[in-house]
Amino acid sequence: MLTDLGLPDLMQILFHSRKSGKVSVKSSGREGQLHFQEGRMVHALLGELAGEEAVYEMLSFNEGSFALDPAFQATTTTIQASPEMVILEGLRRLDEKNRVI
Repeated sequence: MLTDLGLPDLMQILFHSRKSGKVSVKSSGREGQLHFQEGRMVHALLGELAGEEAVYEMLSFNEGSFALDPAFQATTTTIQASPEMVILEGLRRLDEKNRVI
């Protein structure tokens, strides 16, 4: 559950443990995917969004669920930045968004 383990923490765990696979994320009727290859986040999907923009939107999910499929093999690369940089930028954007509201 995302209330127990947030996406930034999950992403860092997968990065530091060099895991591969697909994380399926569900929140408020929305479903997204994060693809990892040896710890690097290489692709993400959420509706019409792909790559880093999909990750930034998913970082706003504070409740919902996720599941890891370690057998999944990523075939698409849309994210070049390190997971740490993607997380930092996503949290910065989320902070800005929350300030405006």
